[in-house]
This record gives sequence, C-alpha cells and structure tokens, in this order.
Amino acid sequence: MMLDKQDLTDVSIAVGEESFSAHRLVLAARSPVFKAELYGPMAESKMTSITIEDMEASTFKSMLHYMYHGSPSNSDTTDVSSAMAQYQHLLVAADRYGLETLKKNCEDNLCANSIMIDSVVSLLELAEDHVCSKLKARCFDFLADGDNFKMVATSAGYLQLMQTFPNLLVEVQNRLKIPHEELTIIEPQTSSVEEEQLLDLGHDLAMMYDNQDLTDVSFDVGGERFSAHRLVLAARSPVFKAELYGLMAESIMTSITIDDMEASTFRSLLHYMYRGLLPKADRNDVSSTTSQCQHLLVAADRYGVEELKKICENMLFGSGIMIDSVVSMLELAEAHDCLKLKTGCFDFLADVENFKVVATSGEYCRLMQSYPYFLVEMRNRFMIAHEESTTMNPGGAHKRSRVC
Repeated sequence: MMLDKQDLTDVSIAVGEESFSAHRLVLAARSPVFKAELYGPMAESKMTSITIEDMEASTFKSMLHYMYHGSPSNSDTTDVSSAMAQYQHLLVAADRYGLETLKKNCEDNLCANSIMIDSVVSLLELAEDHVCSKLKARCFDFLADGDNFKMVATSAGYLQLMQTFPNLLVEVQNRLKIPHEELTIIEPQTSSVEEEQLLDLGHDLAMMYDNQDLTDVSFDVGGERFSAHRLVLAARSPVFKAELYGLMAESIMTSITIDDMEASTFRSLLHYMYRGLLPKADRNDVSSTTSQCQHLLVAADRYGVEELKKICENMLFGSGIMIDSVVSMLELAEAHDCLKLKTGCFDFLADVENFKVVATSGEYCRLMQSYPYFLVEMRNRFMIAHEESTTMNPGGAHKRSRVC
C-alpha cells in the first residue's frame, strides 16, 4: 500500500526512461545488494536518486512489485513467448540483486512453459550464466529427445553456445549416452511453481527486527528499551506515522518514552506489527493470557492498529468472559468501542445465575455508577430475553416473571 500510494518514499531509481520511488529500508530488507548500496560505503548510500543501467523499466517494475508484495506483477501480455521473455529478464535481475526466491520462481516458470526448439539454446545459456541447475537439467532432458536434438544441433545458435561454453559440449555428450528413461532417476527433486511460496516482505522485515539491523528509532517502555524501524511502524499505525513523520516532537527524536504501558505489551505490539501475528502465549495460564490480551487491545486502540484490536476482541469474546472478569470486560468494551465484546458480556449476564453473582459484587456497583446507562441497556436486554422465553414457553411465563 505504501508503494502504491508513494507514501514516505526516500529514494528514487531511474531505469530506462522511467523513475521509480521506493523505501530504502524495504529494498535493503529484501536485497543484500541494495542493502550494501543504500546503507554501505558505496556512493549510492548518500544519494537520493540512483540510475540502473542494462535493465528494462518493465523488469524493474516487476522486481519492485515482488519486493513489496511477495509476488511478481502480473504480465500484461497474453503472448506466451513475450511472458517467458519477461521471466528471463526478471531472472537476470533477481540474480543481480540477490533475490534468490524470486530467481527460483522465474526458473520454475521457465522450466514449466518455455523450453522449445527455438528457445532451448538461449535458456541453456541463461541457466549456465546464472547457475540455474533445474533449468539446465530440463534443457538437457529436452535435447535428449533425438528429433529435438537434430533440429537444435544444426542451428548457428547451438554452435555458438558450444564454442562459448565448451564444457556444455561434454555434458551434452554424457547426457546423450544415458537412456532417456533413466533421466528422471538422476534429476534432482524439485517442487512445482504452485507449491513454491515466495517469502513476503514481512518475513524479511521481521528478520531485520530480530537481528536489530538498520533500526533508526528506540522506545523506552516500562524499564526496557526496544529498537525498531520508523517506516515499519508508520506503515502499520497511523498514530506512529503522525508521531514519527509529522510535526510532533517525536519526529525529530531518536529515542521516545512511552508511559502507561507495560514492556510485555509493547513487545507484543511490535511482534504483531512486524509479523502480522500474536506471539505464542502461555496457554496453561488462562487468566494471565486474558489480562495480556486486554492490555494489548488497549495498546492497539491507542495506536490505531485496528486489525490487532479486532483479534484481541475476538479472543476475549471467545474465552475471556467469566464471573470474575465480565465487569472489567464490559468496562473495557465500552471504553474502547468493542461492540462484539460488549454484546458478549450482556449475553453472559442475561443468564440469571451469572447475574446474581455479578450484581452482588462491589465491582458491579462501581461500574454502574460510572456508566449508569448500562442499567438501562441491561434492563432492555433482559426484557427482550424474557419476552422471547415467554413466547417459547407460555406455561412458564408467570414463574419466570417472578424469578426476574
């Protein structure tokens, strides 16, 4: 999303006749070559505009799409040969910038769709130049067919390739001596294009966080210090974006103190912002997990991390509403606009046995004094529940009314 909106970009890259804006941290997280160029002693580390030679703009655009989204951009062409040519260019670019997973994805696509009479020579040269063992093996398999080999070996491209890479001539000789049915036995086992999942940007950024690599801001929370990346926090939280890139004092500070939050809560918040998942909790201590989830919901609401807030609300709704917690849950739901959790608390209290225990507690009385409109809401809920039960069981209506 930040790439699509060109939000907070800090470097531009000229390729061909086009210019692309991006984020240094993202490029460094994905590519060891970009990391060396943008953060090392190389000249590019001090420049805001970089020119890349020997690459087409469409190839760089697709590579940039992969670095942000975890997949190459969809080809605009329906022509198979044009699409395969794009994969060849993208493989070269991926190898140039150390994007091994993207390189393997391109190799798999070329193996699956592009080895033909008029392409096998160029693909074999590509495989040899960029150390693509699977593609190389597929090309040799194709040449092992006598008719295919006759057509290819009588071409000028084949002769030129064998003069450039004489070692290939020896390999071809050895492979042609092996019966065709044995080729599948010696071929290395590989996965299909569909089975191979490209690693996403979050994985690489999380690795940088774990290694404390290229962090540019620190937070003091509850006696502990946490280092992070401004760009990641700004991408995940509108509040952090305002603090770290806006007119607020924190935007020019490298160390920020956060009050009214426990260190463990902030650690879980960071874990989610980098990984999109909650850290594994101690499932043996339900009360502790519930308490941590409550604190994390408050933090998520404070920093506008809505998806995390929803996750916490769902967890509390599913397992956190009990006799000794429903009052605090109801107060939490009201303070942080959690309608689902609030409804769950009212449903819990609609059970008369639960309500008897809760309504005779000091916490309940204090809550109703703080939020007197809760009394009206609960009375309305109880009346609806009473009317529904009366409709379903008319004979027991008088008895139920006396109990209520």
